[in-house]
Amino acid sequence: MDESRQFALHQEQLRVRNINASNGLLSRLVEYHGGDFKSEPVIIVEAPLPEPEPPPPIQDEWIMSIDDGPRAPTIKEIKLCVCRHFKISPIDMDSPRRAMNLALPRQVAMYLARTLTPRTFPEIAKRFGGRDHSTAVHAAQKIARMIESDRSFAATVRKLEAQFR
Repeated sequence: MDESRQFALHQEQLRVRNINASNGLLSRLVEYHGGDFKSEPVIIVEAPLPEPEPPPPIQDEWIMSIDDGPRAPTIKEIKLCVCRHFKISPIDMDSPRRAMNLALPRQVAMYLARTLTPRTFPEIAKRFGGRDHSTAVHAAQKIARMIESDRSFAATVRKLEAQFR
């Protein structure tokens, strides 16, 4: 029996048994077994499709709800903005140095972090060189007092705040 007849015969036998086999598989079986195909036991295994890999976990920072409007800035973004305005480096912002040219920008950044983000004082203090939460509380209170008493300073802080709204 020629290969094409064997192929058609085996294809019909599989169809009767309600087994779906590709033409490529049948061609190989006929080619390999030749006329003895019928006498050889053939096992056809239907392998399940491999499970797809799970997607990577979604980071909270990636999600922005359209209904909620603009997202709150991160503490890192606030620190960088304040550093640019006061012309200091981000390393100085986290340093333990207490010089006025570093302490005031750090306090402004802590104040903005408290007013513009949902972060707590301990979280804010940790992001500023691992400081104690009382340092962040003091900074927020001091800057609030300075805003009330000094109009030009208040304008500076409002200008920084406006960059995030």
